[in-house]
Amino acid sequence: METMERLLHVWLEDQGQRNVPLSVALIQEKAKSLFDDLQREQGESSQTEKFSASKGWFVRFKERHCLPHFKTHRMAPGKEDEYPETLKSIIQEGEYTPHLTSLREV
Repeated sequence: METMERLLHVWLEDQGQRNVPLSVALIQEKAKSLFDDLQREQGESSQTEKFSASKGWFVRFKERHCLPHFKTHRMAPGKEDEYPETLKSIIQEGEYTPHLTSLREV
């Protein structure tokens, strides 16, 4: 568990450096993935420990790693990568510009 949390902390720092938006669900998914990978590497002796990456675990993880003000974005799992492309297509299709126009002028 300690190794997984250290790896997760490093991953979070890397994502923060890249300004990648994160959700609690995405962080929980990454924690579970890291835990499962470490269990497979360690073999059958580690298979008895269970981990569910619950919201309670996440709150305690933030406290243990001094991340009380860590910001997350509420976004559905799997949608994080789609956001920039979706926004770009909406802007292009709507022919939006940086200039605001009032509704009366339209």
